[in-house]
Amino acid sequence: MKRPRPVRLATAVLVAIGLVLLALGLAGQHGDAAGRALAAPIAAALRSERRAVAPFAQWKESRVAVGARCLRLVLARTTDERRTGLIGRRDLGPYDGMLFVTPRDTTDPFTMFGTDLPLDLGLYAPSGLPLERDVLEPCAARSACPLTVPRKAYRLAIEAPRGSLPSGGLGGCGTG
Repeated sequence: MKRPRPVRLATAVLVAIGLVLLALGLAGQHGDAAGRALAAPIAAALRSERRAVAPFAQWKESRVAVGARCLRLVLARTTDERRTGLIGRRDLGPYDGMLFVTPRDTTDPFTMFGTDLPLDLGLYAPSGLPLERDVLEPCAARSACPLTVPRKAYRLAIEAPRGSLPSGGLGGCGTG
């Protein structure tokens, strides 16, 4: 027995809509996965992390290129490490700054509450491309500390003493 024409048409439309939604969903998953992956030189630098030395003996460190300079950076990878950051630090010892690594793109803000050093903040995409820079001022009173809210989602952030953060994108330092 033949189906009436409107039922076949409705079925075909529903199948077509389902296929379009499936295709969009798969494309979105692929795009998200690509957006989450760090550029190969950055990922390699992070895999070569090692135990940090004083005054960050409980942390990890790595070397990451910023522009043409290779920086020795303390790594802040966990939520607790990122929350602690450079709070209470007056001296970074042999380190050029701190690299904040987030598991996904974020617009998490930065505060200088309890941070004693004036800092430069660089925000970077997973590809290592620079997104924005800010100047951060020390702040003693929590109620008076402004939040630095990024305008764009970032994956990587570097805090470095004022005037020391080079311009340019992130990459690997090469061998050595």
